[in-house]
Amino acid sequence: MAEPSSSGGAAVRRSDLIGFVQLAIAALGYGFMGLLRGWAVDAGADTVTLLALRFSIAGLVLLAIARIRRVPFPKGHMFWAACSMGAILYVIEAGTYFFALRHIPSGLVALLLYLYPAPVAIASWLFFREKLGRARLVALLLAMLGSAFTVVPALTGDSGGPAGGSPTLGVVLGVSCAISYAVYMLMGGRVTKDNNPLAVTTLVCLSAAFVFAMWATLGDGWRLPHTGKGWAGVGLLSIFSTVVAILCVLAGLKRLGSVRASTISTLEAAATVGVGAIFLHERLSPIQFLGGALILLGAIICARAKHEDQPCVTCEE
Repeated sequence: MAEPSSSGGAAVRRSDLIGFVQLAIAALGYGFMGLLRGWAVDAGADTVTLLALRFSIAGLVLLAIARIRRVPFPKGHMFWAACSMGAILYVIEAGTYFFALRHIPSGLVALLLYLYPAPVAIASWLFFREKLGRARLVALLLAMLGSAFTVVPALTGDSGGPAGGSPTLGVVLGVSCAISYAVYMLMGGRVTKDNNPLAVTTLVCLSAAFVFAMWATLGDGWRLPHTGKGWAGVGLLSIFSTVVAILCVLAGLKRLGSVRASTISTLEAAATVGVGAIFLHERLSPIQFLGGALILLGAIICARAKHEDQPCVTCEE
C-alpha cells in the first residue's frame, strides 16, 4: 500500500510544480509589458491604439480557443455583466496602468497595483459583511505602510521614470488602477461563480477592445507603429503578455487553487521590477524596495487569509 501512496505523492508534487511553472510564465508575460509597450510607442503607436490592438488580437485568439474547447458562454444578464466588466472596469484598469507607465517606472506601477487586496478587503467588509479578521487587518496596515514608502520618494522625484513625466500623476494613476482592479475582482468573482472563466475573460477582452477601438476612432485617430520592432511589440504584448499569460493563470489556478495561485502571482511585480531594471534602466530606491516588499507581503497574507477557493477572472493589467 505504501507504493501507491508514494506514487500519488509524486504525482501531486509534479502537478504542483507544473502549476508553479505556469504561473511563473504568466508573471514573466506581465513583467515584460512595460518593455513591449516601449517598443510599440517608440515606433509611433499611442497608448489607446496599442490597447485597442492588444485586446482585439487577444480577444479573437481567446474566442477561437474557447470555440475549439466548446466552452459555454454566459447568457442573459450574466453576458452583459461580463461585457460591462470589460467595457468599463477593465478599460479603466488597463488604461490607468498603461498611462501611468508614461510617468513613473514600470516596477513602481506594478507595486502600486498590488495594493488592490486592501480595497477588496474593505469593500467586502462594508458591502458584503465579510469579516476582516486579524490577518486582513495586518495586511491592510502593511499595505498602507508599504504604499507610503513607495509613493513618497516618487512624489519627490527620487524614483526616476520617463523623461517629461509627472510623478504625481503617475502615482494617482497607479493607485486608481489598483482601486479599479479591486472592483473588477469583486465583480469578477461573482460573474465567474457559475460561468466558465475562459468565456468570461474572452468577453472582457473583446468588450475592452471595442471601447478602445471606438476611443481611437473618435479621438486622435489610430496611430500605428511604423517599424517591424514596433509591430513585434504589439504582437508579443497581445499573445505572450495577454493570451499566454491568461491561459497559464487559468491552468495554474486549476492545479493550485486560488490561495496558492494568488500568493505565487506576486512574482508578477518582481518580474516587472527586474525587467525594468535590466532592459529599461529603471531604478527604485532602497526605501521603495522595502515598501514594495511590505505591499507584496500584505497581498500574500490577504490571499492566505481566505479559507476557501473562490472563482477568479483573469486579465490582470
